[in-house]
Amino acid sequence: MQSLEKDYKHYYFTRRGYDFYMTGNTDRPIKKKEEDVLGIRKYVEGLSEFIRICDTPMTIAIQGDWGSGKTSFMNMIQEEVCNNVVDIWFNTWQFSQFNLGDGLSTTLLVTLAERLDADDAAKQNIKKFAKFAGTVGNAVVTKFTDVDVLNVLKESFSSDNVIESITKLKENFQRCVNASLKKFNKEKLVIFVDDLDRLAPERAVEVLEVLKIFLDCENCVFVLAIDYDVVCRGIDKKYGEGFDKKKGKSFFDKIIQVPFKMPIANYEIEKYISASLKEMGFFNDNVESYTSMISRSIGYNPRGLKRIFNAFLLLKMIYKDMNFDTLQKQSMLFASLCLQMSYENIYNYIIVNENNDITENLMMSLIDVYNSGDSKVNEFYENIILLEPNTDEEELKNFMSAFCSAIKNEKNNITEKDMETLREILQISNTTSAVYSDRTIGNGKTGIGARYSNEYDPEYSYHSIEEQIEKTNAPAGWNGCKLVGYRLFGDEYKESNFASLVVNVLSELYKRDKEKFDDIIKNSENYKLYGLFYGSKTKNTLVAPKNIPEINIEIETKNSYDQKVKYLRNAFEAMGEKLSSLELKIRLAHRIV
Repeated sequence: MQSLEKDYKHYYFTRRGYDFYMTGNTDRPIKKKEEDVLGIRKYVEGLSEFIRICDTPMTIAIQGDWGSGKTSFMNMIQEEVCNNVVDIWFNTWQFSQFNLGDGLSTTLLVTLAERLDADDAAKQNIKKFAKFAGTVGNAVVTKFTDVDVLNVLKESFSSDNVIESITKLKENFQRCVNASLKKFNKEKLVIFVDDLDRLAPERAVEVLEVLKIFLDCENCVFVLAIDYDVVCRGIDKKYGEGFDKKKGKSFFDKIIQVPFKMPIANYEIEKYISASLKEMGFFNDNVESYTSMISRSIGYNPRGLKRIFNAFLLLKMIYKDMNFDTLQKQSMLFASLCLQMSYENIYNYIIVNENNDITENLMMSLIDVYNSGDSKVNEFYENIILLEPNTDEEELKNFMSAFCSAIKNEKNNITEKDMETLREILQISNTTSAVYSDRTIGNGKTGIGARYSNEYDPEYSYHSIEEQIEKTNAPAGWNGCKLVGYRLFGDEYKESNFASLVVNVLSELYKRDKEKFDDIIKNSENYKLYGLFYGSKTKNTLVAPKNIPEINIEIETKNSYDQKVKYLRNAFEAMGEKLSSLELKIRLAHRIV
């Protein structure tokens, strides 16, 4: 008989031979602060306190990528404020799955009315006018873009009493709010609207229009899971190209009083990794190495972390004969999964070439990110950079350094036997690959699948940054090229590093017009240079900063060659300089099938 011993969400199985506590990381959002393992409690408590004391009406946007933890964050806020307010939760994604189409906005209003215990008369009034939400919403967007609202409304409904009807609807809803607050002896209603950014962008905009038009009531706070980019895409798709990004931002700002970005960069990832490893029965005394691999591959998105740990646990359970009882084997498996989930093409490439040039000596050499003197290392990167054309070479080198470090044995070395173990683990890790393919990428040597070789231009030549770079059988652009120098304003310079190139060129631009350059830094977003000087808006920090001595500022270098050249183009245009003034001396990489 199976012995089942339950401890919270861990289950200990003895009959089937599992000698560890095991659990699966579901995608279920957490409900309470006690479940927080990412260290975001201070953000929850701070925003909750703001909700309790803020003036109303107030709309707060919780922004972040899919899987970044927005629902969990809102759950914790709801738990924190529920004793002080009347709270209502509406999940737009769940309703949209029933193909409600244009009725989603109506459903939102009616659902809110029902949860507020509105009387029948108020409900009927809300239902009657909610069906106009989509069309009225169109008109209200134009209110922020200098179009006559009243005329549009009259054209839409052929009625002189539209504004009066809308006013009556708002009064009815306000009456419902007041009655509910009185009933529960509270002073504020907080409405949580989740998963707006999982809707089609134009549908998300429609819901936002309803929230602003009809629910702009006193004593109400709306907490919305939405992202600025989704709003801009929705505005563009629903109302056409005439509504540019500036007007999309105006629409967003009119609706959202408090934008809040999920603090992904400040998640306590080591704490999360340690807890996850311990729960699954893995060694957790190598957390720093795991953190390094994660930060350089899948990133800190909680949903991505859950996926990799689920795959980690599943493979351990399937391949019990592999005996994952050593720290090195577990590190190899985790490193293989990070490689698979972030660099699928390189993952396949390494498997195909396992019996050729991927040796223990090469792997040891790859640990040194700046080991450019080894011809084998250079050849390896020449091959793999073409497989991931949108990846910055330096970023890839940093990951491969972490990957190879995870393979080392107790003697801090990599042997032929270690490589045999790695090859076996790479093969079994394919079980959890999200992408099925019966063709494995090769480089023209051995193995199955599409084979090709890399061939560079026979000689270096100058290419202006204004050129559209075309390559044979490879994506257009600067990624993968070899740089040896550049020509700037007629003078020639030697340089093999793209990041240093950007630093040197920006330094020269600064010398030509310091006042103009300072203005560009201050207004970098207007010149499409925000990411260069301030990094990602989501992370709000520079990931790989590099200093420009003459200006004493740092720039972001964790970006692709294409992105670096794009920043240089934008900088030249902002300074009023000709793009032809900068030419790069390079050899282009072509793919020969």
